[in-house]
Amino acid sequence: MKTFTPVLLCVGMLALTCGTLAAEDAQRSPQLGIAQRSPVVREADAPPAGLKTIFTNLGSKTDAYDDGTGYYVAGTSSTAEPYQWIANPFTPAKNSTVKEIEIALVYDNSGTNAAEVALYSDASGLPGKALESWDVKNLPISGTCCKLVKVISKKGIKIKKGTQYWVVGKTDKKSATSTDLWDFVYNQAVGPIAFISAATSNKWTLYSAGSTQAFAVFGTE
Repeated sequence: MKTFTPVLLCVGMLALTCGTLAAEDAQRSPQLGIAQRSPVVREADAPPAGLKTIFTNLGSKTDAYDDGTGYYVAGTSSTAEPYQWIANPFTPAKNSTVKEIEIALVYDNSGTNAAEVALYSDASGLPGKALESWDVKNLPISGTCCKLVKVISKKGIKIKKGTQYWVVGKTDKKSATSTDLWDFVYNQAVGPIAFISAATSNKWTLYSAGSTQAFAVFGTE
């Protein structure tokens, strides 16, 4: 038996190490929410007239996004889920002016039915500074499709081709108690996103192992 003791000790240490790493990975992963899908489908609105599509990952009018799963967007005073913000990147193909953003942000039935949507610059591959932000309220209820939350920039936000920007789902004082979901894209496409939470020490953290969230950016060139 003694000859096996070092091996067992090594295996035990390895299991402990793997368990610790798994726990750390979980902390570095954004928190996922699942909703019960409604059989009622509301067709998504048509793209805004007179504006060009700068970026979109939306599906069809009746399947614009996955209404059953998404990442939480929760305020610092949320009692249902830990505080968390989510950001998705996009890179314009041409110099453009952002006029409208549409985002599959839904209310998960806890706290204030509100949130904040923002457009951020990039800072070394992570969200940098907010270029403009909008308070939103009366979000669609989780599990429903396909109404989108729309925000409009009256002055327009100039963005440069080939430069990465971030659309952010977040909260502020008005939505501190909110628990919302930013629903996944209709086809579950995987790509890099960023999130911030208490588990990331309130710092933006890149995450590449999950589905992206549904949104579209419109404007002029």
